Amino acid sequence: MTLNRTRQTDFLNVTQTNGLRIAVVGAGGIGSWTTLTLSKMGFDNITVFDDDIVEDHNLPSQCYSLVQIGKPKVDALQAVVKAMSGVIIQARNQRFALDDVFDVVLVCVDNMATRRQIADWFQAGDLSAKVVFDARMAIQELILVSYTHESVDRYLGALYTDNEAVQEPCTNKAIAFTTNLAAAMLGKAVAEYARDKSRFGAQITLDGKTPGGAMHYARK
Repeated sequence: MTLNRTRQTDFLNVTQTNGLRIAVVGAGGIGSWTTLTLSKMGFDNITVFDDDIVEDHNLPSQCYSLVQIGKPKVDALQAVVKAMSGVIIQARNQRFALDDVFDVVLVCVDNMATRRQIADWFQAGDLSAKVVFDARMAIQELILVSYTHESVDRYLGALYTDNEAVQEPCTNKAIAFTTNLAAAMLGKAVAEYARDKSRFGAQITLDGKTPGGAMHYARK
């Protein structure tokens, strides 16, 4: 059964979503909700990479259910997405690999080393994508950036290592409103790319931790 998406067709329609090859790297807090969001929007060519399993502490901030504890995240996500949108994602129970061709790559991981590896592949021409979106979060903070071949050098120059990253305690890492907000912003960014490949993307910073903090949106 196909979802009735008539309420969005003036903004995003099937001719724009069909065939866009999307890779989601990571099926955790950001990646799981983003995959579900994209499927509901009509994107039907989504491959998700993750080699982790669903654990009980994942459930409050990720889109999995109690009965899926212990299952590979990608298999659990495939079931959730199929049930809620009718879209069947490609579930890859492994870390990201270069054996497929994608138009868009969404980096939804929790470490900087993987971000650098993907950007290095992209810079070298080994990764065939046209644009990469990188989403990072803490419990009340969110950053979303994108890069193309014209801007990957600048992106790499701004990357820091995992040792340089702020280390939050396990009890202060993720909450549902931030993971859902990240998914919404990634969904909007991908929709903009699907609508007009010459005008897309943003750098978004959400600061909910500092009193008076706000969201800042800057189109690239």
